[in-house]
Amino acid sequence: GASLALFAANASLRDVYELPELRLVIGTAVMLAAAVVAILAGIRFSVEGRRLDLLLCCGFSVAALSDLAFAIAPTLGGNAVGSREAWAEIAGRLLAAGLIAAAPLVQGRVASSRRALRAALLGCGLALLGCWGLADALLPALPELRPEFARDAPALLTLSLALKALLSLTAVIGFTWRYRNHGEDLDRWLALGLTFLLFASLHFLFTPLVSSEYVSQGDFLRVLAYALLLVGVWRAIRSAEFGRAVAEERAR
Repeated sequence: GASLALFAANASLRDVYELPELRLVIGTAVMLAAAVVAILAGIRFSVEGRRLDLLLCCGFSVAALSDLAFAIAPTLGGNAVGSREAWAEIAGRLLAAGLIAAAPLVQGRVASSRRALRAALLGCGLALLGCWGLADALLPALPELRPEFARDAPALLTLSLALKALLSLTAVIGFTWRYRNHGEDLDRWLALGLTFLLFASLHFLFTPLVSSEYVSQGDFLRVLAYALLLVGVWRAIRSAEFGRAVAEERAR
């Protein structure tokens, strides 16, 4: 909190760095980490059938696919990310943040976990196609996103980043509430990792930059956040496997 206050009060700290290679490395690392978290959440859902894990799997799947399709793939040929891809990526991140924020609010289990998982992932893919189609259709009316907007961002971009931060805050409060009431280790790690994602969202709000060539402090916070999320979901998988092994041994 103190570092965020210092960052907000001093505009000189809101620097960006023109490092396209590092930007690609960070984006790829975040995408892979989000994909691994989605896979682990899907495995946990296939074992326990909880709706919470289904939404987590869908949310992080959308985050990974959005980064891959709209932020990484367009730059592989040496090109910069255009406004169409940038707005589609923003829409994808908002969708992912909404799914993750809704996860701690749902309860109960699904009877047919495999069928529900396939249907949900198909829906996520269609939703990303919808993000691309929406950005393409509204492109003439959307403001152009360029690196120089790091200091003077369009109002729509600022509003989108503020909504992303609000969804991250909702997710942090939701998983903190779940950990307080249920004491599950996964909720604690999710609250911690999503807290770093919240700080990353706030950094992007103060430095609203959508570019494939520049790196800001928020990018490093995203890497740290996904590292914590990986640890938490992996611990939950190991705990579930241990509990199942104990139950099978008792049954024998």
